[in-house]
Amino acid sequence: MKYLKKIKPDYLFLLLLVILLAALNSCSEDDIMKDLEDPAPIGQNDPDPDPDPDPDPTPDPTGTVDPDANKVSESLIFRNGVKHDGQMPTSSNIVDIAIDREQIVLVEGVEPGILFRKPPGMVLQTLYTYIPGSDSYQEAEFEMEVENDTVVYFNFAFDTSGWELPVAFELALAPIDDTGTPVDAFVVPVVVVETTDYSSGCSNPFADGPLHFYWRYRKDLNTNEHIYNGQVISYPTTPTGCCGPNGSYFHGCDPKGNQAQEINAVIKSWEPELESITFYPDGTVTGYLLNKGSRNIDQINSDYCNLIPTYLPETRVDNVYSGTYTFNPNDCTITIDQLTGQVEAVYSEFNGDYIGDWPKYIGAGFGSGTTYQIEDFELNFPPLGIEIFKKNDYLYERRNNPETGQPESFRCWINTDGADADLWFTRARKYDPADRDGLPTD
Repeated sequence: MKYLKKIKPDYLFLLLLVILLAALNSCSEDDIMKDLEDPAPIGQNDPDPDPDPDPDPTPDPTGTVDPDANKVSESLIFRNGVKHDGQMPTSSNIVDIAIDREQIVLVEGVEPGILFRKPPGMVLQTLYTYIPGSDSYQEAEFEMEVENDTVVYFNFAFDTSGWELPVAFELALAPIDDTGTPVDAFVVPVVVVETTDYSSGCSNPFADGPLHFYWRYRKDLNTNEHIYNGQVISYPTTPTGCCGPNGSYFHGCDPKGNQAQEINAVIKSWEPELESITFYPDGTVTGYLLNKGSRNIDQINSDYCNLIPTYLPETRVDNVYSGTYTFNPNDCTITIDQLTGQVEAVYSEFNGDYIGDWPKYIGAGFGSGTTYQIEDFELNFPPLGIEIFKKNDYLYERRNNPETGQPESFRCWINTDGADADLWFTRARKYDPADRDGLPTD
């Protein structure tokens, strides 16, 4: 009996094993191969699959992410730049100067204007420029001081020879006063990019809503001269009048009895302090111009006997205008077909009679001789904290000579969110000595 009790459990185990093998054998070979070749995706039937805990949707940036500081320094081109060995002198942080760029985008072949706002009366002629980590720094000249004595301009370019664009780096800037003292300092991220390739065309940049652009500077392609918003332009003139027995007069001079007298005078005009243009999806465009001014010679009341010029009162023009534009998707260019603005009454200089209404000044170009082209960038350089995802950063207005048809100038407009020009001076990262963020310290 004991023997039977011992073997009975073994028999039952064998019986169960035979039944299991029979069940497995009943499955077709095709079904097994199907399960092996086309398994169900992991998590397909999981109502709450576990996602990647550290997703990284941003691809690695192309171009030069960690450039050699000395090579960057050698590639920078400044106005009358002078190289000095060593590190840039530490700023004394004497005054609070503002800069209009939180970051600088250099488009290959284009020199942007960088604006510095300073206290009235302070003279800033040069500034130190330094690439943190470089063995040298440069001293460069500002372009000019404007008439209102509060803003100076600074241009620089980047020699892209031997570089894979885009390239990103940080640039330290320290304006210098007339005693040779650096009075404030900034560290500004810079990205150098290629011009956008529109050989395959593009979509309408205004399809998703209006874009607002503000004029920054104009470049004369013949002289390479830059003219900035608010800049005063002076040029000589020689009005001619007469000095007779009854004194100086201008109109009705008898050239036989009285010798004509020339006066050396200076006429002034200044570019608008602010001009904006806005493009809308429906094909319309609006514009606003603030303070386009001039000071002309008063030929009637000038003293031709003593060769003393008299000037008319300075004029100021503000204007609001509107029109239509055409977008060409083949090359991503825009043509403003026409612009109509406000008018002002014009009176005779001689007798004060009303002559008629004259259209006010419009700086933006329009018509067949002017084209606009959009530049847009999408860059990400985490090592420098530079992220540029702004749609349509720059708008370039290119004008041709109406007689020759040859390009003669272009104007640079920048896309910005607000109409207040002071916003340009609020976002730049000031150098904080406590943080020691890239500039040399004592």
